[in-house]
Amino acid sequence: MSGRSHRKIESLAAAIFPRWPDKFADDGEKEKEEMVSVCIKRVLESASRSSTVGASRLISHSPDEIDASTRSYVVPPGGLYFNLGLDTLAMNFRLLELLPPVSDDIECALKVSGRPESASYDALSYVWGAPTPTKSIIVNGVEKLVGANLETLSMVDALCIDQMNDEEKGWQVAMMADIYHHADNVLIYLGDEDDDTAALFAFLNRTHDLDNESSIDDIAERCSIGIEDLLTSYHKFTLRPWFTRIWVCQEFSAAKNLPTWVCGPFTASTPSLQRDMRVLFTRCTESQILWTADKVGDLDLAQKASFEEFASPLIEATRILFQPGGGHFYSIPRIMYPQIKRDCTDPRDVVYGLRGLFEPAFRDAFYPNYTITLDELFSRLSSWLLILDHWGDVFYSYPRRMSRSLPSWVRDFSQRPVALHTP
Repeated sequence: MSGRSHRKIESLAAAIFPRWPDKFADDGEKEKEEMVSVCIKRVLESASRSSTVGASRLISHSPDEIDASTRSYVVPPGGLYFNLGLDTLAMNFRLLELLPPVSDDIECALKVSGRPESASYDALSYVWGAPTPTKSIIVNGVEKLVGANLETLSMVDALCIDQMNDEEKGWQVAMMADIYHHADNVLIYLGDEDDDTAALFAFLNRTHDLDNESSIDDIAERCSIGIEDLLTSYHKFTLRPWFTRIWVCQEFSAAKNLPTWVCGPFTASTPSLQRDMRVLFTRCTESQILWTADKVGDLDLAQKASFEEFASPLIEATRILFQPGGGHFYSIPRIMYPQIKRDCTDPRDVVYGLRGLFEPAFRDAFYPNYTITLDELFSRLSSWLLILDHWGDVFYSYPRRMSRSLPSWVRDFSQRPVALHTP
């Protein structure tokens, strides 16, 4: 980046925060937010314009502003979505209803609903399943292939959004935080139960309470649950694929009512998990340390690495459960991005899947657009983190550059970040 360009970017960045309060002191909050968004977009556009072709398309912040040349998809006549069109002005969305069984086939009805705030529905947070669809269901008379775990769900974004229509997918993804926030209930579907599931859910739904005089071993014994069975059940719970999805942070945090956890026939409330998660985490890690020390003596680097691998899913599950909820909390990208240890099918969702957790200016600057390239998107994200968040450690957390055809400061965010170790 030339010195002239760098000074221009610094000048634009400085205009965002120090100057706008005085200049727009008499304006309303909405006008101030819009002005900040305009300034930020200019900064990001200036930073990324020289590194990618067509980066100006990234400034689109509504479906009406997306380049018309990208709107090449036409809903096929007779297809599932042909008579179920959505309106960007109405900001409506689709709901999937399971119909009463009349045969061995799973039949559903897909319908267009109004805006999320005016509808009554449950939202489901789940894992899409295998990348290759493995089962078929009947939706509005049309056979659709889905992942094996979708048959028990009553509403799924994999079907409620036309996944072949990038334009629709973009503005529907932009609504996801609102959809989860306005849902009557958010249900976290973990999949089918296994042989160890019952122990944890029995413990979470117990009538006995933990107190200062009772250990977790005592409570487990009162519930007729073996402590080793409980710890095994808890650890396998944190290994569920749901905890590896990048979207779950937004879906959990946006819910206005604390979600309900579903695993096969078992259910548990979020408060019960929050009540017991810390003591389960402590007891589980203590048990692993004692077992390792008993087997191999003092822990060397290899054993420490093995323990970190064991404890990592426990830490990630705890982090999700205790993140602020209700949709009223904004995180900061430079705080969130060093911690990302989750996966997504489309690498662009590294940005779009977390977008709802960030401040309005970030959401406006990164309106979901699935027609752009990773080079364009990651150039802009790198610009934000370096210029606006002043996060110099981005080069440590994401050591891999995006491409040799791009400036070296454009990072590859599709790779999991390197952990920051402190002495």
